Amino acid sequence: MYIVSSQSEPMLRNYLLIAFRNLLKNKAFSLINILGLAIGMAACLLILQYVNFELSYDDFHEHAEDIYRVHAYNFKDNTITRKTPLNPYPLGPGLQKDYPEVINFTRLILPWSGQEASSTLVWRNMKGNTVKQNFKWGFYTDPGFLEMFSFSLLKGDRQAALKSTHQIVLSESTARKLFGNNWQEKDDIIGQSLEYINEYDRFTLVISGIIADAPANAHFQYEFLTSMSTLSTGWAKDFIDTWDSNGVYTYLQLAPQTDANNFTHKLNTFVAQHGPENLHAHTEFSLLPLQDIYLYSHLEEELKVNGNAKYVSFLSLVAILILSIALVNYMNLTTAKAVSRGNEVGVRKVMGAKRAQIVRQFLFESLLLNVLAFILAMTFLQLAIPFYTHLTGKVWNAAPGHFRGFILLLFPLSTLISGLYPALLLSGFHPVQMLKGRFVHSQSGMQLRKGMVVFQFWISVMLIIFTFTVYHQLQYMRTYDPGFEQEGVLVVKGPANRTETWIEHDQQRNTSDHTDTFKDAASQYAGGNAVSLSWSIPGERGSIWPVGLVEAYGNSKIDVINADNDYAAVYGLELMSGVFDTENGYVINESAAEILGYDDPTAAVGQVFRDDRNHERNIRGVVKDYHHHSLQHQIRPLIFSENDPTYQLDFYYSLKVNTGQLNTTMDQLENAYKKAYPFDAFEYYFIDEYFDAQYREDQRFGNLFSLFSGLCIFIACLGLFGLSLQTIAEKTKEIGIRKVLGASVSNILSLLSRDFIKLVIIASVLALPLAYWVIQRWLQNYAFHIEIAWWLLLLPVLLLIIITMLTISFQTTRAALANPVDSLKYE
Repeated sequence: MYIVSSQSEPMLRNYLLIAFRNLLKNKAFSLINILGLAIGMAACLLILQYVNFELSYDDFHEHAEDIYRVHAYNFKDNTITRKTPLNPYPLGPGLQKDYPEVINFTRLILPWSGQEASSTLVWRNMKGNTVKQNFKWGFYTDPGFLEMFSFSLLKGDRQAALKSTHQIVLSESTARKLFGNNWQEKDDIIGQSLEYINEYDRFTLVISGIIADAPANAHFQYEFLTSMSTLSTGWAKDFIDTWDSNGVYTYLQLAPQTDANNFTHKLNTFVAQHGPENLHAHTEFSLLPLQDIYLYSHLEEELKVNGNAKYVSFLSLVAILILSIALVNYMNLTTAKAVSRGNEVGVRKVMGAKRAQIVRQFLFESLLLNVLAFILAMTFLQLAIPFYTHLTGKVWNAAPGHFRGFILLLFPLSTLISGLYPALLLSGFHPVQMLKGRFVHSQSGMQLRKGMVVFQFWISVMLIIFTFTVYHQLQYMRTYDPGFEQEGVLVVKGPANRTETWIEHDQQRNTSDHTDTFKDAASQYAGGNAVSLSWSIPGERGSIWPVGLVEAYGNSKIDVINADNDYAAVYGLELMSGVFDTENGYVINESAAEILGYDDPTAAVGQVFRDDRNHERNIRGVVKDYHHHSLQHQIRPLIFSENDPTYQLDFYYSLKVNTGQLNTTMDQLENAYKKAYPFDAFEYYFIDEYFDAQYREDQRFGNLFSLFSGLCIFIACLGLFGLSLQTIAEKTKEIGIRKVLGASVSNILSLLSRDFIKLVIIASVLALPLAYWVIQRWLQNYAFHIEIAWWLLLLPVLLLIIITMLTISFQTTRAALANPVDSLKYE
């Protein structure tokens, strides 16, 4: 024991000396406390790093709070049938002209082909050398882009860089690809000319600026920006200014303090006054704040795969739970160990120590342990950075101010929370009670410790159940039969642009000769299997176009996929009725037949289909519904239409290949492709991998949640191990007496284990109803999901019991097998 130091001895030195001695005296408990706190802190900080990054999207823009993106919701009978961020071309400039609240606007347009668009930039230097690169993320945009967004302009005039026709602003990485790594040393870059080639146009553009690459936490990326006025000088000049050009991402900067909800009403009023009647009658426009796009917008035609606010919330909760379990462990073990320190505290109080001094002593011990845990946590954190970036796919953010602030807050907060309760508890007992050992038998203390253990088990049961659910749902989505053939289906991307092919060969805008050339060659290398040419493939959204129906069909919209007659054969689509013939008519799916009023698919075949643009064709066949997109979405009504060789957007070749001879087949296909499209790269992938990519964010969340849930349970097990040590220490003499009286090893094991098992069962009973409600709510995010089976709830409870038994089994078995003579001699 330790007595109060003399008045001459420095108080802090005394506190430190006693704390250090106690740390060495109780090595096992100290190690468990330090390790548990360190893992809890490190895991909490890792999760918060991820959460902080997810919440930081687009917050670097100076005017972020005043910028909104316009969304369009199509509806039928008060039911939303389609949500899209694309809207008509005249919307932005018209709103700025009519409403003073709109102080700026900008629009983004990809070159016609949605998310799979590609463009080529060609630069010829003074020596006649040519540098040519293909790019995917090249936008047409307005001058307001550089004024609204705070992307750093490295060269050029921000006000003039996109103001005139035939101007282009290159990203820093694009400049590096075209001009080399030393592009910054070239003072004459501004004003040089580039050839810009896309699907239908070939422009000569003047470089008017170099812009820094978009940060990783921007909701879209860019490789170059072309002035919007350039678009009106090319192929699109006859229709781009019309309300029918529904392919624009529109951003509005509203005046500060503008009520977005009130302005949304004005937005829809503007559309009613200036837009076509059909648009206003069946479309409602809304505004979404810029900073909410990444986490809260999950519409079709998004510019990138967005995050999920629910995932961020769940992981934030896990971070709190991990830290809570680590702190509860510390408090539980410290109060449990207080039994052996009762005499020390009693003597100190008898010798004149005041309660405040004892509180400071225990807080100082907590400080020392937390310092060591914090140092170890920072070490774990640094070691985990490569693993973190691989697991999350996110860059490690160099700790922004509020994240650094949390790190600095975490340390004193952990010290205070973990140390204050044990300090107040131990210092509050009467010295005579402490010396008589009354604290040993304190029912309130025992009940509190049991309550904290139940709390840990309660959290553990919840986390195990949710981890099982996430894993089972992910497996369900990845193994569920989507209704089309995936095995061995190879997809070859069509040429990025054919303008160069046409110009180089002085041909008309018709690629049918080229497509037929490659398709014929590919069919030879596909072992006689069918080869399909289509605008869209399963899992791809950018080339699906909605077509409006006439009033007789309720003014709904149906997605159109342009595909040839071989599409069904390649993807194994099941015909319900008729034939898959898109050359002579339309083919629809079951959902489309239902919208058109045909309950029997056979009745739809032969009927005339007419859309709201008076296009009429016969329905030639009906295919069984299949999942063209992930199971997160409902199956949408589809119409398959013929490919128009004079209006080819980015298309795909789909074919079945023999994977046993894959290398030979790929070489043959690449040679055939180069002959048909000598100016384009040969790009391919397998459809199963492409389709599964839709679940990448879900998979990352599942991996993250499983990892940190496992750490949470591990920390709880550390505390359980420490408590089992203390319990066995308290029952050492009892164990010895029972063995002398004839108790078997199994009797001793039952004695030491049953209390913990009871706590697991109590925690499980409390956790199961809440767990059921939580996973039921989470599964509602998926249009197709698993059913909550009984084993999904009970198996985690059984697993936790097994984990508990394994955690305490070593010490309990050791105590049960010990020589009773040694147990009776125990002090």
